[in-house]
Amino acid sequence: RAWLLSAQELSSLKQQLNGMEEVPLLSQSGMTTRDGMQARITTGVSGSTSPLVTVDIVSRITSRAIRLASSLSLTETVAAAPGQPGGTPTNFTSACLVFLANAGALVIATSNNSNSSNKNYLVILSPTATDTRGNPIKF
Repeated sequence: RAWLLSAQELSSLKQQLNGMEEVPLLSQSGMTTRDGMQARITTGVSGSTSPLVTVDIVSRITSRAIRLASSLSLTETVAAAPGQPGGTPTNFTSACLVFLANAGALVIATSNNSNSSNKNYLVILSPTATDTRGNPIKF
């Protein structure tokens, strides 16, 4: 599942998630890129029991929105049974092309049956186009 949120809806979602003890924040990362440049960010530790998330993006600023092309993969290391090799299966992948309001968000949810730990994950991608002083641009 995936949702497109406005900046106000994203703020509300973050407040709701912050108030829920059963929803831990696994990682929060940021990146700076420029219009049309591809970027990649990977969070997590390969070989650990926490998920490794890799996101590739290319964003373009249009006259009214941010065009965001993204691919996402989530992997988790699986403990090996005695005498068997361990593994790192890819539990979730997605590719999206969306148009977002500035400072809005693409929220991607995994299902708990797609990973070995039976957990649900939310990945929130929130691009913000800024001027040279770091202030959000108004479209």
